[in-house]
Amino acid sequence: MRVSRWLSAALFGGLLVLVAPAWASHYSLDRVAFVTTAERRALGRAGVLDTQVLLDWTAQAERRAWLAEATHITVERLTVLAGRCDLLRVEGIGPTILDVLVKAGIDDSRALARARAGALAKALRAAARGTAMQHRLPVEETLTTWILEAQLLRPVVE
Repeated sequence: MRVSRWLSAALFGGLLVLVAPAWASHYSLDRVAFVTTAERRALGRAGVLDTQVLLDWTAQAERRAWLAEATHITVERLTVLAGRCDLLRVEGIGPTILDVLVKAGIDDSRALARARAGALAKALRAAARGTAMQHRLPVEETLTTWILEAQLLRPVVE
């Protein structure tokens, strides 16, 4: 249900929840590990310098195809990048935890929306084992919040 230009409303568990539109966080492509150096250069030549602009250009199939032609990055790879930028729309998810989420099998907001907090916590522990993130993982309450937010997000990636 649309409430205003800036807010949307959704029923969740019988509660009416107001949600502001979410956009990919502004992370310079230099700060995200999921974009390779070669991809960064090619995207930069096309004017794509941060994750919000990358999501804008990769969310729709037609724009993704144009960007693929302009950058020589495959449509399939741009679709993967779109999913990663899509996850950055969830408040609290940044480039570091994003890498762990992807290793745990969460590659876009739809996958996060389908997850269960307990199972996700276990998958994150396994994915982060032996890394600096193993001691900095979010608690289940945070994961539940992320899952709820992902369920309320307007889908943007085709």
